[in-house]
Amino acid sequence: MRSRDGGSCLRHENESAIIHEIVGGVTNIVKPIRSKKGVGPLASKESRFREKVTFRTPSPGRYELRAKPDMTVKQWKAPFLVSSKVREMDIDDNPGPGTYDLKKIKKCRRTRFVYNMGHPEMIHCVETVCVPKPVDTCGKCEKLCEGDYWHKDYSTFLCQMCWYEEKTTQETYTAQELKQFKKIRNCSFMHDHEKTRAALRILPQNKINKKIRLENYLDLYLSC
Repeated sequence: MRSRDGGSCLRHENESAIIHEIVGGVTNIVKPIRSKKGVGPLASKESRFREKVTFRTPSPGRYELRAKPDMTVKQWKAPFLVSSKVREMDIDDNPGPGTYDLKKIKKCRRTRFVYNMGHPEMIHCVETVCVPKPVDTCGKCEKLCEGDYWHKDYSTFLCQMCWYEEKTTQETYTAQELKQFKKIRNCSFMHDHEKTRAALRILPQNKINKKIRLENYLDLYLSC
């Protein structure tokens, strides 16, 4: 029993060795073992220097720039294949940027602000007083001043109509005295008090701010 078992074991070991040798030889051919460091510089089978490709194209100086006498140029119906009407530009009669006298222009014109504890508030170019009803009387026509009017030291007042009349005729005040007047207005354009101290807003706050910003900007360049 031992001799039979020992012989069968040797026979199986020899057969497995032969099969392993055959399979290992095929594997080496199909999947050759390569080095992890790569291949040498001359291991590629491609040619080292490729063939030169030449183009027989004339150089830029060999082109014929002048057209031949018998060459006829075909004229298109519309230039650039666009048949739409060309829009004409309107020429403005205003003077160009180079015609202005820059020496008379004041630089760094900015709207004035007052800073109250870090909260900036725009300073109105026209002083606005909030009163239940107008109380200032014009010194010329003796009527109540409503809307915009002018004052001198808050003691002498001129309504808007009398102000423009005095600027033209100078019946009561001279031009030098008119320069001492300052513009002022009451709050009738944005508030309605109805003869009480309570103010009923008749304009939205954004429109009021827009009006004030526009006046402050124009005041930097225009004078009343």
